[in-house]
Amino acid sequence: MQANRVRIAGELSTGSLRQLAKGEISAIHVKGFYPVELCELIAKRVLDNADLDYYNKEFVADVARLYTPYADAHGDEVAERTYHAEAIASIHATREIFYPHISPMDHARLLLEEYWPGGVALQKFNSQKCFGGIMRC
Repeated sequence: MQANRVRIAGELSTGSLRQLAKGEISAIHVKGFYPVELCELIAKRVLDNADLDYYNKEFVADVARLYTPYADAHGDEVAERTYHAEAIASIHATREIFYPHISPMDHARLLLEEYWPGGVALQKFNSQKCFGGIMRC
């Protein structure tokens, strides 16, 4: 990635999102997107969570994550069914971890809904909703 293509923005905007979609920039880094104090609080909650588990992939086996990412289920029919069956519950459980604060993923989704001309929605595979917001440590 070329450093001159990275846009450092104080907030998301329709213009910066259009630049990203057109490939004119590689990323948007919103400094201070989520308060540091809340990150520290949530990190403790994540590390203490009984559902904290590790990836099933060789090169990231030492990375813990909360809830199942699609990458760990993809290609295994039973795992994919389980993943989709748990997707909405995982979103709700994530919100509970952040309560009474908004999660960064929900905050981002709201901003994208407001700034992207066509809005946004949860990703779907085979008409089934996906979980977004994996927390890693």
